[in-house]
Amino acid sequence: MSKSIDIRMAHPYGMKAEAFEKALGIVEKALTKEYPDALIRIRKSTSMNEVSVFGFGKEGKAEVDAFLEALFNDSYLFEDL
Repeated sequence: MSKSIDIRMAHPYGMKAEAFEKALGIVEKALTKEYPDALIRIRKSTSMNEVSVFGFGKEGKAEVDAFLEALFNDSYLFEDL
């Protein structure tokens, strides 16, 4: 079974479009590095954030959620935004 991570991210109010695009790129790069055998798809959403995970087993979504939370808590990655 192939692995995939599909993320929809809402554009935060007040964030410039180019900064949001940069943030999407940071998330995609970090996920690709952490999960090189997974298909990573990051899309813009107009109203909600959502993470869908397939092919990672029973604890896969929790693992990816924890990775994303740690990523966003590492504020140095997003300092230039």
